[in-house]
Amino acid sequence: MRSLKTILIGNVIYIIILLIVFGVGTFYPNFYTLGKIEHNIEARYIKEAKNIGLYEPEFIFENRIQFLDKLETCINFLNFSLHKSERIPKEIIMAQAVLESNYGTSRFAVEGNNLFGIRTWNLKEKHMKPFNSKDSTFGVKSFETKCKCVKYYMQILNNHKAFFDFRRKRALMITTNRIDSLELVNYLSKFATDVDYVKKVKATILKLRNERIQNTN
Repeated sequence: MRSLKTILIGNVIYIIILLIVFGVGTFYPNFYTLGKIEHNIEARYIKEAKNIGLYEPEFIFENRIQFLDKLETCINFLNFSLHKSERIPKEIIMAQAVLESNYGTSRFAVEGNNLFGIRTWNLKEKHMKPFNSKDSTFGVKSFETKCKCVKYYMQILNNHKAFFDFRRKRALMITTNRIDSLELVNYLSKFATDVDYVKKVKATILKLRNERIQNTN
């Protein structure tokens, strides 16, 4: 028969274990809990967005105009859940998507729903390899939908350390109620290895502006 001292020690250890489990669960929720919370928030957000006419588009398109229309619908849908301080100027997103995916017709866009050529070095996750770099240490990330790719792109600009100056400049612009997309693009040079990338994005923004004017006339 166990002594009272042994029983007390056992109970104390049990209580300590419970406290540790509770603490870890409270401050460092497990992936199941985090996933469930995220799912519930996303479901509620989607419901509220639909109530005001916003939805995630299926991205079925036959021409450039339809692609831009679906992309804009996606951006509006995603912006609904973001504070204005986290929103990326729409024409920057659209210009980069057009430039990187050729209006959604590139191989990565068609087969992997990747509109921005976003890479991954975690080759365990779903990805594609460039035809000329099959032995590379990176892949081009695949997404469930094109709109989820846009969401991931927004998260990169809003969180990655490489775009700290972009966020700082955007915050300054917000305080003056003047968002200049062409100026903000200057802080996206690290998005690609092309030394002329900023120039190309700016040129695409101007091109899309002109096309929009022509389509409205």
